[in-house]
Amino acid sequence: MNKQILSSAILAASLALTACGGDSSSSNTTDEQGPSDGGIPTATQLVIDASAGGSGASDSDPENKFSYFNFASGTVVELQDSEAEASNAWDIAFKRNKIIVNANTAKAALVASQDDFYDEAGKAINTSFINATAASEAQSFIDITTEGISEVEFKADAAKPALGSDWYIYNPQNHSVSANTDNFFLLQNAEQDNVSIFTVKNITTATSGRAAASYTVELFNNEASQGEDFIFPQAGIEFVADFTSKNQICYDLDTQAELDCASNEGTWDVRFDASFEIWLNGGIHGNGAAATTAAASFADISAKTEVLSYELARDTMSGTFTDSDSTWWAYGINGGHNIWSNFRVYAVDTADGQYKLRILSYYAPQTSTTPAPGTSGVITVEFEKL
Repeated sequence: MNKQILSSAILAASLALTACGGDSSSSNTTDEQGPSDGGIPTATQLVIDASAGGSGASDSDPENKFSYFNFASGTVVELQDSEAEASNAWDIAFKRNKIIVNANTAKAALVASQDDFYDEAGKAINTSFINATAASEAQSFIDITTEGISEVEFKADAAKPALGSDWYIYNPQNHSVSANTDNFFLLQNAEQDNVSIFTVKNITTATSGRAAASYTVELFNNEASQGEDFIFPQAGIEFVADFTSKNQICYDLDTQAELDCASNEGTWDVRFDASFEIWLNGGIHGNGAAATTAAASFADISAKTEVLSYELARDTMSGTFTDSDSTWWAYGINGGHNIWSNFRVYAVDTADGQYKLRILSYYAPQTSTTPAPGTSGVITVEFEKL
């Protein structure tokens, strides 16, 4: 097995939760919900192709992107992911089972939680999902009114770095920030063809105390040939991200050098921000596929001879639709390998007003011609302006 490039078999297994259900129709109705088995006359039902190139599409596939939607126009907005961050033309976006709202102009809230679909431990109740239809759960949608949600707190989506805060220690007594030198990470580069052990050795805080003046980091690049077991040196290479003249610094693991972030979107691996954030290329910033393992000791990380895809995490968005306690879907109902909607109802606050929304299905309707019926990641949504 190639130890550095993830095998397609491992990748397919790891994507089970984000790409389940396959790309063809299923005749087993106990394992798959119908796309629109009942509608609400005052609401709009719409099918959005969010299949993103299909299960396991490569990062270079132009179809592997979010589908951006504007409520006021009722249309999909043609945008690349790299354009969407600065765009106000969209309100909500779909990519397979992921749903995000525009952090510039929109906020979302869960307004009908469908608690009877889950037990006290938060585990999905199979029978609740199997017996539910869009029609049987319609009243939860109908009951949502502007007055009824006037006290609801809407939340904006926020970017969440995969490295989190495990690389530093915050002291609430004196509000100081220092490096967590006990924690090491295994980083996969943006091109997915090599790895490096990474740690932060020192943090210098700016005079204001609200930002960093510099980070000193140490990297231990894998020295093995492509396809061989990892070999890591015992002595690393230091790099100082100096924020004297800039607030963002991008670094390439392969060349062990700083790169211009804007002109090297596919090749920089790590982006250091003075705001005590470290980003990886892909997921939020850049168009690569950089990822990291969870924090561990140097001994544990350096003993690795390979890394499996399920061990890796990428930067992502955190929000109402994506957080585990408020997400719209469940996986593996009745022992199957499909994604089922829980028919939760959400409200989205946009520049044009508030809308209520629910997801009816994750699969293309039987009436679909392109994509084929049953294709996963083809979302049927129902929405109405409040």
